[in-house]
Amino acid sequence: MRYLWGDIVALLAAQSNRVRGNAVEETSVIILHFTSGALGTVNLSDTIQSPWSWEFTAGENPAYSHTQETCYQIDGTRASLAIPQLDLWHHQAKPAGGC
Repeated sequence: MRYLWGDIVALLAAQSNRVRGNAVEETSVIILHFTSGALGTVNLSDTIQSPWSWEFTAGENPAYSHTQETCYQIDGTRASLAIPQLDLWHHQAKPAGGC
């Protein structure tokens, strides 16, 4: 993230261990503010059922079934990128003089 948007100037995070009650976090959320002005969010949990984990989406480990879902998403003002598929989405360019 620092490579793409610069150093982190502010961070707010929260965690919970309510599901299993162990002495370690199970679920965390993070809000990041970068020097470029970009904002980032990170949500992670090892207590949820979902097809959006790296293990399921990357297809690298045969121990996990493979899904076509997106694991990470980077959104910007000009385009958005889905990972691991590397699908790049953006609006078509406006014609010259058009609205």
